[in-house]
Amino acid sequence: MNHNKRTSLYVLFEKHIKESDVKAAVIVLWGSVLLGVSHLTSAAPAPSVPVEGKVRDGDKPLQHLRLPELMGWYMDYNLNEDIWTLKNITMTPRQGSYATGTLYIQRFNEVLSRQADQLSQTVTEAGALASGFRFDAIDKIEKVPNGFVIYGKELNEMDPLGKPYESFVMVRHLNGLNILCRQGDAGDLSDPSELVRSGVEICRQLTR
Repeated sequence: MNHNKRTSLYVLFEKHIKESDVKAAVIVLWGSVLLGVSHLTSAAPAPSVPVEGKVRDGDKPLQHLRLPELMGWYMDYNLNEDIWTLKNITMTPRQGSYATGTLYIQRFNEVLSRQADQLSQTVTEAGALASGFRFDAIDKIEKVPNGFVIYGKELNEMDPLGKPYESFVMVRHLNGLNILCRQGDAGDLSDPSELVRSGVEICRQLTR
């Protein structure tokens, strides 16, 4: 609630109480409460993407996706699955391990919620996005052009010694198509946040 409005209402409330006008004081008090509720309910809604446009059976719309120019990344498009896989072998693995930074760009599964707050809860369930993986914690949600990104800590449940690592998932609406960007297992990278930063920037620049 606006500070000036709150102050004015409190002054009126005290005035009516001093004048023994209880009825007027109660009316002023309820006005203060209602203004407070109005202020709380006017918060911006959680980001979301619209319903996807019609895609004809057999179409592979991601083959027309335009990716930014990338240095140090190998790109592979699977026509059968309509999915892009990007790999970066320059990211430093943990000592004694071999790892690459991996990103996946795929069609958004319309079974999932298009609302960021609801999707952020779904991805904490095992296998929601990829078999054996789930988000162990959600750190924040941010808007991006035509979509949103969820940041958190992801866990590979197939690795008994694995620990949660920084991760993200981004959903964007591009010319009627909803796409999902996610990273691969970063548990063996020395700095998983490097993959998050690079992945988010790449996915923000996708066009169609």
